[in-house]
Amino acid sequence: NRIYLSPPDVGPVERELLLDAFDSGWIAPLGPHVDAFERDVAAPVGVPYAVALSSGTAALHLGLQILGVGRGDEVITSTLTFAATANAICYRGALPVFLDVSRDSWNLDPDLLEEELSARNRVNRLPAAVLPVDLYGQCADYDRIIAICDRYGVPVLEDAAEALGASYGSSHAGAFGECAAFSFNGNKIITTSGGGMLVSHRLDIVERARYLSTQARQPAAHYEHVDIGFNYRMSNLLAAVGRGQLRGLPAKVARRRAINARYRAAFADVQGLRF
Repeated sequence: NRIYLSPPDVGPVERELLLDAFDSGWIAPLGPHVDAFERDVAAPVGVPYAVALSSGTAALHLGLQILGVGRGDEVITSTLTFAATANAICYRGALPVFLDVSRDSWNLDPDLLEEELSARNRVNRLPAAVLPVDLYGQCADYDRIIAICDRYGVPVLEDAAEALGASYGSSHAGAFGECAAFSFNGNKIITTSGGGMLVSHRLDIVERARYLSTQARQPAAHYEHVDIGFNYRMSNLLAAVGRGQLRGLPAKVARRRAINARYRAAFADVQGLRF
């Protein structure tokens, strides 16, 4: 009798595309469905570049590394998030610095962020990055967050793991900051069973992520490596499922908004409860 927050919702379209990938012989990571899935996600988000990865956590990890976060650095993030956000910071040997959330959105409080960066600037101790989280599909206040971070020269990496299909103003979740991370885990709005994606307006970020996510292999006929890389690329099979899921994204978003409206109507007259 459990009611799940976001159960997987798959059907014949996903099955058809999965079998197409299986029958094509592209079983290992990479393949035509991976390339197409990257394009399919980037277009509705409103960014030109994307790289499909094994998880949203991998996307956060690579994003932080590419933005220069390293050992001993500090990264500001939200108190209200899944452990993966903080774990990715720790993967880099950096320290998560938690700021509380706004009461109205449960996302990183811009007032607290401005206060924190101002205080750190006075003692020459600015963080290496700020990592806001779009919780439950609700975008953070990016107008203010981006403006505050720009003032102090601190890069922003958007954790949009739960927010594919959401929007803030005229832009979509994933279009903010230097880059953004999506998750396609089984409990996300669309799923590839397991998977994620790093998206950006900057080609250099996505190209670097693509390189690092394939074990940082050099373009040579033999195995040659000059950097430490990761096995972070998405498989062609999972990308095929993701492409099928993406076709149903508008309906999934509409369904969730309808459920939201139903809760608001049902509890509108309950004293002490606010949305």
